[in-house]
Amino acid sequence: MILSADQKFANNISEYYQLLDWAELISKDYLAVERVVINNKDGHTVIFAQVYVYNLISKYTQLHIPRGPILYSTNISQEIIQEFWDNMKEIAQKYNAIFTLIEPAQDIYHDYSQIFKKYTQPSELERLPHQTQILDLNLSENDLLKNMHSKMRYNIKLAQKKGVEIKTIPNKHPEFNKYFDIFFNLMKDTSQRGKFAIHSKKHYKNILKNDLDEIEVSLIIAEYEDNVLATNIILDTLDQRIYLHGASSNQYRNLMAPPLLQWQSILEAKNLGKKIYDFWGVSTTKKSWQGISKFKMQFGGKTIDYPSSQIFIHKRFIFNLYNIFRKIRGKSI
Repeated sequence: MILSADQKFANNISEYYQLLDWAELISKDYLAVERVVINNKDGHTVIFAQVYVYNLISKYTQLHIPRGPILYSTNISQEIIQEFWDNMKEIAQKYNAIFTLIEPAQDIYHDYSQIFKKYTQPSELERLPHQTQILDLNLSENDLLKNMHSKMRYNIKLAQKKGVEIKTIPNKHPEFNKYFDIFFNLMKDTSQRGKFAIHSKKHYKNILKNDLDEIEVSLIIAEYEDNVLATNIILDTLDQRIYLHGASSNQYRNLMAPPLLQWQSILEAKNLGKKIYDFWGVSTTKKSWQGISKFKMQFGGKTIDYPSSQIFIHKRFIFNLYNIFRKIRGKSI
């Protein structure tokens, strides 16, 4: 297969949801985690999946494979595929799961349909955005600026001119708790303005307080005259930086702190040798995402489309009842 430059770039996205450290990082959010490792006759891993178990309703659970399974071969036999799904059935039985939600990785080398066609069906259920915006950090700083929307370049220069300062607040910072409280209060304010749900305070504290080998999570802030105007949580893996969460104040909005905060985060990632800056999620279809998606896409880069969600239903009758309940309540999952 001959890949274009864009395809090679897109395929460099590492799926941190499938890292063991990510499971450790969010261990308080799920009931259990299982790992499915299928090897070929030579002992080489062909399929890997980190499966998260979540409480759902009553005594039932749901399984979730985010950005997986990971395929290590372009030629996977039906015998190996069957072994993978047999493993999934055992996990479902162990945890009394109603269904498994699979949100595949963006993988141009492999045809996921060969894995899914017998056991799964397309689903509207989702836990993750099905598009993201990524920047190629191999580009020069000038090229990154040139690829931005002119308005974004102007806003960054304005914030710099006005004296907005960017600071990283590591979890061992003497005033970490103070800045973390500011971050969470801004998250609450931002969610009310944008009408979206946020995680618990404990969730954000847990991911910032962990010290792991493959993942580093940091809090960064934009400050003006001792006023915190914007805050972001960023996640670093070996080869990429992900913008996980962000919040901003209604104060001094004319100073354009969020664009500068984002830009300094991008530059720092580039200087650290990261290959990709991932804005985590955008949507070209959801009206509720228009504002944040426009903001992220104005930094340039490429919009990546993930494959559609798939669902493996283990308890059909219970699933149908749950689906009716979910639609009545207006829940997405």
